Amino acid sequence: MSYPINGTNQEKYDYVYQKAKELGDRFPEITASQFALETAYGKKTAGKNNVFNQTAKGDTLKNIDDSIKARVNKWSSKYKDAPDAVSALAIIQPSYAPNKDKNQGYISNVMKIAKRHGKYEGSTKLPNADVSPTFYSTG
Repeated sequence: MSYPINGTNQEKYDYVYQKAKELGDRFPEITASQFALETAYGKKTAGKNNVFNQTAKGDTLKNIDDSIKARVNKWSSKYKDAPDAVSALAIIQPSYAPNKDKNQGYISNVMKIAKRHGKYEGSTKLPNADVSPTFYSTG
């Protein structure tokens, strides 16, 4: 399957979602929604094939699939035993995007995108909005 760079936003989202799912991502809706939010569906990337605008030493992203694989390999294992996508995002968010809206806003924005694309039906807020996502972090 080739990356639909000129496709609709839904086609791009579905492509990233499906690739992340094939790679074993427990919450591919997070991966696809971060792609959509952080790069405006691939329109604003920090380099060729970098669909998450991530920086990493030594990584060479030869194609879009490499970028999705790098993101899944780096972050999905950190979800640990998260019971749902919001909790999983809360676990990785302090490291993945430490300066984003002081946690809850970023998490809510990512999950709203997943809802809009029909990939998430739950709440877009942490189970206890008074608890900082760092509470979920295990270090």
